[in-house]
Amino acid sequence: MSKEHFIKCRLSAEDAREIDRICAAVGVSRSEYLRSVALIGPRRDTEKSGDSENIAPRLDEIESALDKSAAAFDALLSRLGEIMRIPSFREYRTRRLIDEPHPRQGEKTGDYLIRIAGDYCGLYGQWPDPKDNARFGSLPEGVYFPKDRPQ
Repeated sequence: MSKEHFIKCRLSAEDAREIDRICAAVGVSRSEYLRSVALIGPRRDTEKSGDSENIAPRLDEIESALDKSAAAFDALLSRLGEIMRIPSFREYRTRRLIDEPHPRQGEKTGDYLIRIAGDYCGLYGQWPDPKDNARFGSLPEGVYFPKDRPQ
């Protein structure tokens, strides 16, 4: 039995002309060209380059979504770190002054301190002690600050 097999296929006239043109350009016979195409299959690099044009915008979207997720995750880790490490009331007051530079309109300094101490207590679960100057910060002259959280 012969080790060669004859394969027959039907082509349109246009496809046959294209195959002949390619064979002439490459300098191989029709059977050599068709054998190599049949065994190798379609060129994958042309498929990938066509797909990469379609995939590139999607990859950019995915990359930006990953960047946003990474930023959100970093913010979450930072927030968790803040919750785990309870800052001093002095540090909290300083941060609040950056976010909210002045007390509300007509609000006295003592009321302002009590209001942000309430926020501090709600966030960290402890009422600041005004006697601990290192952790509380300086208390302005004549300002009353309760030792325990007002009800």
